Amino acid sequence: MQDDLRGNTMAVKSDTPAETESVRAAEAPVKTGTVVKSEAGQVNDLLSALLADGVNPQPDPLAIAKAIMGEATIDGGNPEDAGKAIVARLLMAESIDEVLSTNNVIGAEALLNATIEVHGVKWQPSGYDQGPKVYALIDCTDVITGQRQLVSCGGQNVMAQLLRIQVDNGFPQRVKIVQSARATAAGNYPMWLEKGDAPAAQESMPY
Repeated sequence: MQDDLRGNTMAVKSDTPAETESVRAAEAPVKTGTVVKSEAGQVNDLLSALLADGVNPQPDPLAIAKAIMGEATIDGGNPEDAGKAIVARLLMAESIDEVLSTNNVIGAEALLNATIEVHGVKWQPSGYDQGPKVYALIDCTDVITGQRQLVSCGGQNVMAQLLRIQVDNGFPQRVKIVQSARATAAGNYPMWLEKGDAPAAQESMPY
């Protein structure tokens, strides 16, 4: 009888560590989110590196300035850069909603008067015979919707401003694309950049 009891006691004792580990595992804080986030960060870094490797070197600022004024063409742009940037943004999206809301390249007119945060700009050769020989491919975020966008713009004023900001390492920069209500003699409506609206007050309030 005592042997039976000892056997039962031993059995209970041998089970206890396993049960304790199970309880500890159940009570321990879930680290899955942290692990996933870390892995996602590593994937993002890898994708960014791959994207950078696939993008041709950008032309020097003087060549871009001449191309903006229509005096010369550039050789450094790659028409496939826009597609690569879209794919990279899709793969680096932080949520399913962001994946499904990512659009292709849109024209600057679609974001008139909206405050955007410009992260950077790449320069692509223009296919037009008249006007600038280059256009800007703007990587930006709509600060209201939070949506990341690739925006194309061929407006000389906007491109000149973007080039100066780029040369001064001024990105990221919060700006608005505005357009004149009056057309030029050529029938164009000039666009330019203005300072973007300041962040909402609640964004800067301490919690």
